[in-house]
Amino acid sequence: VAPTAILDVRASFGRFTSYFPYALIEAGFTAQDLGMKHMIHAPTSQNSHPPRFQLDQFTDVFQNNANHFNWNTDNQWNVVPSLTMTRGTKTIKLGLDLVYAARGSGSVGYSNGWFQFTRKWSQRFPLRAGNNTDGAGVADLLMGLANSGQLDWNDTYYRSWPYFGFFLQADWKMRRNLTLNLGLRYDVQMPFVERWDRQNLGFDFEAENPISEAVLARWRTLKAQYDATNPRFPYPDPPAAIRGGKTFIQPGGSRRVYQTDWQNIQPRLGLAWLFAPRTVLRTGFGIYHRTATGTGYTDGFSQTTDYMESLDGGITPSAGFTGRYSLEDPFPDGIIRPSGRELGLLTNVGRAVSFDGRQRPIPRTFQYSFGLQRRTLWNVLLDASYVGSQTVHDSVPYDMNFYRREAIEQGRAVANYMDRTISNPFYGVLPSNATLGASATVAARELYRHLPGFQGITMQTNPWGRYRYDSLQLR
Repeated sequence: VAPTAILDVRASFGRFTSYFPYALIEAGFTAQDLGMKHMIHAPTSQNSHPPRFQLDQFTDVFQNNANHFNWNTDNQWNVVPSLTMTRGTKTIKLGLDLVYAARGSGSVGYSNGWFQFTRKWSQRFPLRAGNNTDGAGVADLLMGLANSGQLDWNDTYYRSWPYFGFFLQADWKMRRNLTLNLGLRYDVQMPFVERWDRQNLGFDFEAENPISEAVLARWRTLKAQYDATNPRFPYPDPPAAIRGGKTFIQPGGSRRVYQTDWQNIQPRLGLAWLFAPRTVLRTGFGIYHRTATGTGYTDGFSQTTDYMESLDGGITPSAGFTGRYSLEDPFPDGIIRPSGRELGLLTNVGRAVSFDGRQRPIPRTFQYSFGLQRRTLWNVLLDASYVGSQTVHDSVPYDMNFYRREAIEQGRAVANYMDRTISNPFYGVLPSNATLGASATVAARELYRHLPGFQGITMQTNPWGRYRYDSLQLR
C-alpha cells in the first residue's frame, strides 16, 4: 500500500473429520457370547458388542477407550488482516485474528457398557486397601464383582464459538548493538453456543427439590422408629428441606454456558544487547493465554446409568454369580432414558453430579527468560539461560457436597460411625436405577451430606490451580 507499508490479508477454511472405532465390532462377538445373558445396550449402539472391561494391572479387554467409537467433525473459518510498516530503525506490525469455529460430535460414550475390576472385593477389607499383594483385579473379575461401571445413552451436539484477537508488535534497533522488541496482544474467547441448547447451565444450591416433601416425611418416620430402639447412635437429623438441582439453558435466556473473560491482555517484551565483544545478553517476558477447552455438562441430554456395585455403602458387593447386578444381569432396572430439560431439578437426583461454574477465567502463563551467549576460541558458541514460567487460574475440581464437619469428627473418633447401615429415606421415592433409590438401606454417611439428595456435587471450574516451571539450560 506504500513503499514502507505492506498489507497482508489471509483467509482460510478448514474441515477435519475423524472416526476412530475402539472395538472390533466386525468380529460379531457379543456380550451374550460371554454369558452376559441380560446385558443391555443403549439405542445409540447398533450391536451387542461386549462392554469394556478395565482390569487392574492388565490391558483393557474388548475396548480401549472411553467411547465405543469417536466421531467428530471440526470446522474453522479464519481471517487475518495485518499491516507491516517500517519507520527508520523501527518495524511495526499490527493486525487482527478473527476465527469462527465449530465442532459436531456423534461419539456415543460407553453405549455398550463399561466395568472396572480393581482389588476391592478380593482384598482383606473392601473399604481400605492393604499392600501390593492384598487382592487382585483378576480375582474380582473371576468372581464377577465389578468395583464400578456405567452405561451411556449420549446425544449428539454441535457447538460453535467466535474468537477475536488484536496484536501489535514493534521491533526497534535502538543502537548498533541493542535491539528492543515490544508486543501486545488482546484476545476475546467467546463461550460456545450449542445449536439446540442441549446444555446444563450449572447447579442451584438453594432451590427446593420436588422430592423434598416425600423424602422428609419418610425420613422423620424412619428416625422415630430407629431412635425408639435406643441405638448407640441416633438416626441422622433431617434437614429443613432437600435442596439442590441441575439447571438448564432456557428459551429466552443466555445461550452461553460461561461468562466471557474480558481480561486477556498479553504484553510481551524482548531485549538483545551485545554489551561486550563476542558476548550477547538476551532476556524476555510475556503473558500467554491458553485456548479455552471447557465443554460444560449435558446431563439429561446425555445420560449415564451407573452400575450398583454395592447396596450397603461398599461393605459387601451387590452381585453374586447370578441374579440381579451379576454380570449376567448388571443393569436389572434398565437404562435411564435421557429426559432433556423436562425433569428440571429432578435430573440425576440421588446420584453424584458434576457441573461447571459460569465464571471461566482463561488460564494464563507468565513466561520469562534471561541468558548469555559467548563465542569463544575456535568459534565455539556457549549459551547459558534461565527459563521459567508460572501458570495461574487453571481449573481444579472441588466436591461442594462433602459430609458435615460434626459427622466427620465423630467418624474419626468412632470406628464405622459413618459406614453403619441404616434405613434409606430415599428408597421408594427415587427410581430404583438411581444410586440412592436402589436399596432399602444406605450407609449413614450419605445422610450427613450438606445436600443429602446428591452423593456428590463437584464443581469442575474452580480457578485455583497454579504451577511453576524453572530451568537452567546449557549448550
